[in-house]
Amino acid sequence: MKFRNTANKLIAFTGLITAIVFTLPTVSATILLNQDFEAPNTFFNGFDVDSRPVNTLFGNQPAGFTYGNTFTVETINVTDSANPSDSQKSFASIGGYQGDLAQSGNFVVGMLSHAQNDRLGLTFDVSGFDFLNVQIDVTSLELDCCGAPFVTGAPTFRFSLFEDAGSNGIGSGSLLDSFDLAGTASAGHILDFTTGTFGLDASNSSDGLVTLQIDLLSGGYAAFDNLIIASSDTEGDVGQSVTEPGIAWLFLSGMVVMSLLRRRRFS
Repeated sequence: MKFRNTANKLIAFTGLITAIVFTLPTVSATILLNQDFEAPNTFFNGFDVDSRPVNTLFGNQPAGFTYGNTFTVETINVTDSANPSDSQKSFASIGGYQGDLAQSGNFVVGMLSHAQNDRLGLTFDVSGFDFLNVQIDVTSLELDCCGAPFVTGAPTFRFSLFEDAGSNGIGSGSLLDSFDLAGTASAGHILDFTTGTFGLDASNSSDGLVTLQIDLLSGGYAAFDNLIIASSDTEGDVGQSVTEPGIAWLFLSGMVVMSLLRRRRFS
């Protein structure tokens, strides 16, 4: 009888733990943009740098999505895939761009921090969520044209979130939040990515429409790639991992019960 009471208590305890754990929230996010910049709508066929607006090259990816930018935010073909026989390809004399090419793929997006204040704007609807979360790769990078050299050191990018109802510009409403992401200094033709994952507080937006502005603060010239944007109530959650604590706890609690029952049986 004592054994049966112990077993019943353990089973009840396991059920309670399982019920509690399965009510814990799992990590979830709504992906708003996942852009690796590998499929430009068009690309300039005469050189490895295309200075036309980002929206010309990547607008409508996904359908209806637009970019705003000031001055020339360039798209750079770092593998020469678009112009493999062009004698003017970037850094041809030293073998082209090198470094984290597996991470970059063929294209990255670059901007100046001085002379011209290049900025990129992306507008999203985060209605119902507290955070606009960002994951991005950034690297110092030099151009092999266009008045270079530009690079002056390690890059620092600023990501600013503005309240911009109905806007598709670079951010003109009130500032909601910002985050600075620093990269590392590298040789001009070497891609050396730093990956940043962070959240921007959108909870004070009046209607959920916000604009993310990307601005290079320092470093002269730098590039970014592999941009993931997500809305979530969890800061920094870009939907890359989903936790299921209930399964693990159920397994562990079951093992505990079996162990205790066996000990009781053979004691």
